[in-house]
Amino acid sequence: EVVAVDVSGGMLDQLRARLPQVRVEVGGAEAVPLADGSVDAVVAGQAAHWFDVEPAAAELHRVLGPGGVVGLVWNTRDERVPWVRALGELIVEEARGHEADQGVVERFAAVLPADVEVLDSAVVQSLTPEQVVGGIGTRSYVAVKDAADRVEFLGRVHELLATHPDTRDRERLDLPYTTRAYRLTLR
Repeated sequence: EVVAVDVSGGMLDQLRARLPQVRVEVGGAEAVPLADGSVDAVVAGQAAHWFDVEPAAAELHRVLGPGGVVGLVWNTRDERVPWVRALGELIVEEARGHEADQGVVERFAAVLPADVEVLDSAVVQSLTPEQVVGGIGTRSYVAVKDAADRVEFLGRVHELLATHPDTRDRERLDLPYTTRAYRLTLR
């Protein structure tokens, strides 16, 4: 059984539309709307760097049953690929501190306390240039821009893809990601 918890009712509405069988609850890591000891695992993807570690750790500890684990996952563009590195350089100018800070894992491990295991893997998405631009447009640091700034920035992303020697005139792009998954087992 899966229970999805998110601070955004709108995001949960999107999940409900696609997976109506999944139970959803509005809440955050610092106030999880679940009973004490009621879950075997808590998993957060691309989000834990936003959590307030001390209250979130207390909540996760509260809702986890005996032997419970916390899973924290980040997908990162593989910038060993030249065009992906160029994309990353363009994005970092705009992100200004919104990058996913995986250092939060060590803080969670200390506060919970928990033992940490790490698994690295990789995946490649085959996307059109428009899908790459659209995906960048969903990032929080882009979504909060006013309309004119958002259009200007996404235009620069589109221009990069249209002119970079590795992406120019390509209908599909292979966008590689590395995935780092952390398993925190409560002590």
